[in-house]
Amino acid sequence: MRPSCDRPWGRPPSGSTRHEPNHAPCVGWLRYRGGQMKLSKERVTHLAQTLGARLQAQGHLDLTGTPKALAEALEQAITEELMVEDRLNAEIRGLMKAYEAEIEQGRVDYQKMFTMIKSKLVRDRGLIL
Repeated sequence: MRPSCDRPWGRPPSGSTRHEPNHAPCVGWLRYRGGQMKLSKERVTHLAQTLGARLQAQGHLDLTGTPKALAEALEQAITEELMVEDRLNAEIRGLMKAYEAEIEQGRVDYQKMFTMIKSKLVRDRGLIL
């Protein structure tokens, strides 16, 4: 289960399978083999700076601007990519308002409908989540 945006999870304590909140601001989700992990703005900033430095050090790019400008551009790109699923979920919740009466009366299962709409939109838009 995902935490709310105001309580992202940090790394679990050693030997623990339970995640504890780190109270950092919410940016997006990073998928990893064991599930998902919430990334704070500070973590995304660190990832962007590290990625930019490594790409430059390994000769994969020639920097024409400042390292700070590169890190900011990478940070923006990472944040936008992580928020794709959040925006999609918000759009689906908006679409489902049309079925609110049916859901309340029990004629439509909210989770099944949400999953069906999400699967269709992901497939139609060619998204990778």
